[in-house]
Amino acid sequence: MLDEQGAQNYWGQQIQKGGIEPCHYLNKWQDKYAFEIRTSVFNRCDFEGLKKIVDIGCGVGDYTTKLSELIDSDAHIVGYDFLFNIEIARKKHSHFKNITFKEGSVPNSDLERDIESADAVVMTTVYTHLTPVSREVLMGYFKKMRAGAKMFILEYFPEVVPEFQKNQGHKVVESSKEAQTRFKNHGLKILEVRPVNYIDSFLFFRWGKNWFVYFVTKWADKLIRLFKHKHSKYKLIILER
Repeated sequence: MLDEQGAQNYWGQQIQKGGIEPCHYLNKWQDKYAFEIRTSVFNRCDFEGLKKIVDIGCGVGDYTTKLSELIDSDAHIVGYDFLFNIEIARKKHSHFKNITFKEGSVPNSDLERDIESADAVVMTTVYTHLTPVSREVLMGYFKKMRAGAKMFILEYFPEVVPEFQKNQGHKVVESSKEAQTRFKNHGLKILEVRPVNYIDSFLFFRWGKNWFVYFVTKWADKLIRLFKHKHSKYKLIILER
């Protein structure tokens, strides 16, 4: 498993591959699907009354700005990530006055202080890329939050970790049960486990990464959602301090 510096180097290389508008999947259609389906899992009522939200691993700020549409008019989001991402986020989203982008990764004293004073913490597909040490440090930060503060952790949490997702250098995947046990052991109460998507990248890998597969995947996901199907490898776990 990479250490903190190794993780920073890894994601720096990913950014270079994607250029000034980096894509998580290095393909705009698969990335567009992932962005739309994952942000759709958040509801305005999730953030009602919350005045300070900390977005850990905000990347270039696209998810952060989408979340800003759901918060109260007098609320504020503080986004943290590596400097190469923050520099892009500041330029790209400078017109969002209710968002502040800061350089920092776990461990970080500024991040710790912002978490302590936050009403909520958000992590979108970040947890699994944290080193084991960083996860424990972050859990320690969460313990310092005020009672009633919320955490939104959107992540790849399969019920059973497949073999190809094990022993990877840049991430450690936990099953849904393992992650929830960790959260409970650190004094966090699980309020809800919300399914995010249902067919994920299945068709992209079999039919190609293009606009047609994007539309088919997106609408197939919407169709399955109508039947209230609960199986999803990606989950939004909502917790309370």
